[in-house]
Amino acid sequence: MSKETGGTAFPFVSNGGIQMHQFCEGGITLRDYLAAKAMQSVSLAIDQNEQQLIANASYQMADAMLVARSK
Repeated sequence: MSKETGGTAFPFVSNGGIQMHQFCEGGITLRDYLAAKAMQSVSLAIDQNEQQLIANASYQMADAMLVARSK
């Protein structure tokens, strides 16, 4: 698990002794998942500058959630 990403959002579990993660990609990180959830609470931006601000703020919120989760 990476401190920067929080690890995989939906990790695979072992199935009968077979390590699923050996055969599959990890998928979306917890940080990306939290950023997407944070972005849902914001209405759509009109211009590209506003979209970038919302994206940056969403990752800042995700980072804060990861810090709070580690306490």
